[in-house]
Amino acid sequence: MSSTSGRRPQTKAQGKKPTGAKKHYKAKRVMGNIGRGLLTAFLIFVITFTLIGGAVAIYVINFVQPQDIDLNSANLDSTTMIYANDTKTNKPKVVSQISGEQNRIWVSIDSMPDNLKNAFICTEDQRFYEHDGVDWKRTVSSFANLFLPIYKTKQGGSTITQQLVNVLTSAGKNSNDYARKIQEIVNALALEKKYNNKDTILEAYLNTINLNEGCYGVQTAAQNYFGKNVKDLDLAQCAALACMPKAPSTYDPRNHPDKNTERRVKVVLWNMLDQKKITQSQYDAAIKEKLKIVAKKSVSTRGWFEDMVITDVQTDLENKYGWPAEDALNEIYTKGLRIYTTENTDVQSAMDTVYQNTKNPNYWYQFSGDVQPQSGMMVINYSGQILGVEGGRGIKTGNMILNRATGSKRAPGSSIKPLAVYAPAMDLNKITWSTVVSKGQISIGGQPWPENDNKDYIGSMNVVDALAQSVNTVAVHIEQDMLSPTYSFDFLTKKLGFNTLVDSRVSKGKTFSDKNISLAIGSLTDGATVEEMAGGYQIFGNNGIYYKPYSYTKVTDSEGNVLLENKSQPVKAIGADTAFVMNQLLQQNVTRTGGTGSKAAIPGVLVGGKTGTTNDHKDRWFCGITPDYVGVVWYGYDKQKEVAGYNSVTNPALWAWKNVMAKADKNPIKKSFPTNGDIIWEKYDPVTGYITDKGTEMGCFKTKGILPTAPVDPSAS
Repeated sequence: MSSTSGRRPQTKAQGKKPTGAKKHYKAKRVMGNIGRGLLTAFLIFVITFTLIGGAVAIYVINFVQPQDIDLNSANLDSTTMIYANDTKTNKPKVVSQISGEQNRIWVSIDSMPDNLKNAFICTEDQRFYEHDGVDWKRTVSSFANLFLPIYKTKQGGSTITQQLVNVLTSAGKNSNDYARKIQEIVNALALEKKYNNKDTILEAYLNTINLNEGCYGVQTAAQNYFGKNVKDLDLAQCAALACMPKAPSTYDPRNHPDKNTERRVKVVLWNMLDQKKITQSQYDAAIKEKLKIVAKKSVSTRGWFEDMVITDVQTDLENKYGWPAEDALNEIYTKGLRIYTTENTDVQSAMDTVYQNTKNPNYWYQFSGDVQPQSGMMVINYSGQILGVEGGRGIKTGNMILNRATGSKRAPGSSIKPLAVYAPAMDLNKITWSTVVSKGQISIGGQPWPENDNKDYIGSMNVVDALAQSVNTVAVHIEQDMLSPTYSFDFLTKKLGFNTLVDSRVSKGKTFSDKNISLAIGSLTDGATVEEMAGGYQIFGNNGIYYKPYSYTKVTDSEGNVLLENKSQPVKAIGADTAFVMNQLLQQNVTRTGGTGSKAAIPGVLVGGKTGTTNDHKDRWFCGITPDYVGVVWYGYDKQKEVAGYNSVTNPALWAWKNVMAKADKNPIKKSFPTNGDIIWEKYDPVTGYITDKGTEMGCFKTKGILPTAPVDPSAS
């Protein structure tokens, strides 16, 4: 019998799997691998979640204890005190009190309309009446999103109860986000267990919440925005208030009606309809209603300094502790903080006297027309402490309004020349007091540029005269021939703390940058602030050291625990010898015949400074220094237009500066600026700029720099 007997012979084709079967096999294997991969990932997630959950549980059981929160006293807020230095006693004295209590009227839950309660619940915590203080579904989803980014943004899991305990307690705020959230959860569970009444929780929440403009609670907010008691609010008005907890200032119906309307329609009212708390007809009527916001009632108006320091403290609390803006502001208004400012009451009083008396012709030129020019001013000392600030002319009309000293960016014109051009060039030994520089224009795009006020472009002139007379072409030649726009830009931003300058920005297909030659004469994309200019000019009176200006030294809680400490760190911007020579040059601008700052002179006080005027005459500046103070003034219109009469009157910024400083510096603490041993006074020839015994002018020169001496004639040796 054949050895192949009983076997079916196989052909070559029969020895292979059909093509279709092969593809099916491969697909099945790939799907199996994917399935196993997904299962593995899921198991890893479950194990990780379980381990972390177990660790959290152990942590909570062993270390986290609930705080005892008494809702009966939740409406009794502590008053925050703001202190300034009393120059007579040299001790802190209270200059302002900030209290949430004066802007809160507690109302019972029975006095609140159902639409109001439902608007907040549907927006902030739709399962409020179902959970025990914590919405575990939202909490787990928020936690899971850390590992599986299902949502584009971080999802909050805080219930109304959690938000309430977060406002009423400070425990955990100095901890990291996770520890704080755990403490918040434990507190919420304990609070609901303690009171076992949802309406009690909701009542406390609606009476405690920050609704902007100093309103804490729905009653004061209803009166502030709508001129009504909370019980009389209609559906649209209830929804308008429920927009605000997310970001009170952003959704303020008075200041940001469009944003409030958008959130009211698309979020609050829609949620109420979706959760069947209102009918379709109620929804349709509410979204069509145009809110009528009442005129803002006059309230106790704080000074410019107090507003500024509140903003600074709020920002620093946000940055240090990672708090949301509303939490930081709530801490300031309701937690009895002690804020120790750098304000000097004598300086601020002198500034107030001048700035509040706008009709006094001794202080201000009287322009015709309904809209008067505005102004901002800041005075600092040589360690960066802000001593006084004015955010506008006239009586301050409200709290947290535009502060033109810190919040307005305007072109500084020629006042930036000492900072952007002369100081860095002198520090690099590119120029001296007597260096001769061309007055000629350069070509930009085939056109001669820039213009000088006197239209004189023939010949050359010394640095001292060019700075005193504010000659634009000389500053541009130094910038172009001896420095570079990039060098000046970096000097301002890295050494002098300017953060408003634009490196590069594309807008509407056009590129904007301050790294160009126009920086030399202060023509900037956005501009600079009064605060930045004051910070820069301090280097000319303190041996070249820059300190970032600051408004407070320390903030403590009601029990004296330090929350914030503030002390600016020194930055060596220029050498002490450069600073001394620049100081003398700025004094020449005041004392020299033809100097643009000559009318800033104050009897018995050494004064240096620089004026600034933009080519279109829309902005006027004076940046001045005395041995005690640095003061900077901007003057112009909020909606930019030419300051009429500028040719026939003294620079109004300079005149305001002089009037303030004559009062603030009437009893100087220091009689002179810091001296420096690395400088000499020598005669020089103004034509050549060379130091010579036959010179007709005296100049100040750095001994470690390059002394401008005439070259030696080899044939004479």
